[in-house]
Parts: sequence; structure tokens; C-alpha cells
Amino acid sequence: MSWIQTLDVKIQAALIASFVTLVGIFIKDYVFQKLKENRDRSKSTLDVYKKYAEPLATSAESMFWRLNEIFNVKGRAHFLIRSDPTTGFEDYKYRSTLYRLASLIGWIYAIKKEQSYIKPAGTTSQKSISESIRAFESALADGPHVETERLSRLTELWSLECPSEKSLDLSIRLEKIHKSFLRRKNVSLATELGCQDLFDLCRECADFLCGELDSSHLRDALIKETVQQSARRLSIREAWIYRDWQAGIGELMVRKSDSAARDYDVIGFKEFELMLESEDAEASKWVSRIENTFKDLDIDKMDGQDVRVEQVKATFKAVSKLIIEIDNSGLEVSPFGKQTIAAAEVNNA
Repeated sequence: MSWIQTLDVKIQAALIASFVTLVGIFIKDYVFQKLKENRDRSKSTLDVYKKYAEPLATSAESMFWRLNEIFNVKGRAHFLIRSDPTTGFEDYKYRSTLYRLASLIGWIYAIKKEQSYIKPAGTTSQKSISESIRAFESALADGPHVETERLSRLTELWSLECPSEKSLDLSIRLEKIHKSFLRRKNVSLATELGCQDLFDLCRECADFLCGELDSSHLRDALIKETVQQSARRLSIREAWIYRDWQAGIGELMVRKSDSAARDYDVIGFKEFELMLESEDAEASKWVSRIENTFKDLDIDKMDGQDVRVEQVKATFKAVSKLIIEIDNSGLEVSPFGKQTIAAAEVNNA
């Protein structure tokens, strides 16, 4: 910058004044404006949470205590076993469990619907609530480990060596073979197949694995000897509610609000029960995706055959975390009871 020193003092002063003016304009028109926009976005995000904090908290607490009853009160989850005769009270408990999950999904959908018009921003507490919501969605939706579990069970049964680097790719391709066969036979699980169909499925899976792993062809005698074990190892029951399905369920559950307090409300139990009993194919499709999570769920069977137990447990933990984050957020909601917070903290540990 030595060239400036060669200029006349008046010119130097003019240049410095111009530079200071430009910096001031930049700070005023860009930096301060950006800070204002961030504050406005944060306020808008906070406003959305304020609108929905009360119903979201109520819905989360309601879901929490039902899941707490299912997992922590011995014998009280029997109402989920629909294959057994049920009393009117057990039928109510089952239906209200479906409603409580659908309702929570609905309130989350309503929040995200309003926030879709706002660029992401917010305080640490708002971000913590958002992270808890994502954990809840993930608990319902994510289960890629089931595919690799099926693969490892079969390779162990048939004494096949599968390198870890091949595991994910093979598990996905095996899953395609397995599920395609079941669809052709119009069944949900391998254990529902007849003897010949089950043998054919096992033969197809074995040939695929042996070919990919450069192993010797498995004898028919070995396939027949292990066919029932193979059926059980393939028949891991699952009912993931994928994220797009959650959005669809949310859309089904919300209505434009008549209140000035917020844009959306979730339907009541009465309207939900009418959907449960409806013969409308579209409504039944979405309701069944909730029902599949709980129907005939036996939480006492920890044999790995029904990963819905782990799924619902993970959901229970995610709801616990959501309650804690709402309680810590400073949002104006009716306070959770001390018992709720204490139980949520224990479950979230």
C-alpha cells in the first residue's frame, strides 16, 4: 500500500473516507440485513412451534403412557394380540393405540407443513425438538439391519462364508429374491408356504448365495433337512412406516383448522375409528400401515423373529426424548407431570 503514501494528503483522506463509507454501507445493507433475516426466520420457526407445542406435547404424553403400559406393566400388552378373543375394553385399547400413534404423526406433519415455507433457523432448543422428531421418524422407518440379519442367519445355517464387504450388497439382492417369491405365492412370510414352495424358495436362495460366494452347490438333502429352520430364519416379521408413508398418514390425519390459533388440527378419535371401520380402499391402505406395526405384536417374544418389538421400543425411546426436549424448550405449554418427566428420563437413559 506504499503507493498511497505517494499521493497528495487530500487524495489520501478522500480515499480513506470513501473506503470507510463503503464498509459502512456493506455492514448496514448486507451484514445487518442478514442478521435481521436470521432473527426473523428464527422467530417464524419459533412461532410455528408455539402454535403446535401444546397439542404436540399432549399427543406425545398420551403415546408415551400407552407405550409405557405396553413395555413396563406386565401382562398389559395382551390387547395387541388380535388372534385371541378380545373384550370390548381390549378392542378400545388397541384402537386407541393406533390413534395415538397416528395422531402424533399428524401433529408432526402439521408442524412440518407450516415450516416448509420457512428457511431452517432456530434456537438450540428448537433444533433439539427437530432432532427428537427426526429420531421418532427414524425409529418408525429405518430397518436395513433386517436384510443383513436374514443373510447372516442363512449363511450360518448352511455353513457359508460371507466376507463383510459383500454383506450389504448380497443382503439386498437376497431380499429381492425372497420377497419376489413370496409375492408370487401371495403370502407374507416364508413360514406360510407349503412344503414344495418352501423347498423351492430355499433352493433358489441357496443357489444364489453359493454362486456369489464361490461355494459348492448345496445338496437337495441338506436343503430338505434344514427347510423349516430356513423358513424361520427368513420369516423375520417387520412393518416399517417409511417416511413418505408417515407423510401420507399425516396428511390423512390433519384438517384445516377453524381456530385462529393455528392452520391445522388433527382429527379426533371418532373420525379415526370411522376410518378404521371404513371399506374405502384409500383410507384402509393408510390405516393398515399403522395397524401393521401393532397387530399381533407379542412383546414377550424376544427371539428376533419380530423386529417390530425393537421398532416400537425405539419409538418409545424417541417419544421419551421428545417429551424431555419439549419440557426443556421454554415453550409455553401446560407442564408435564413430574411422573411423566421422571419416567421419560428413565426410558431415555
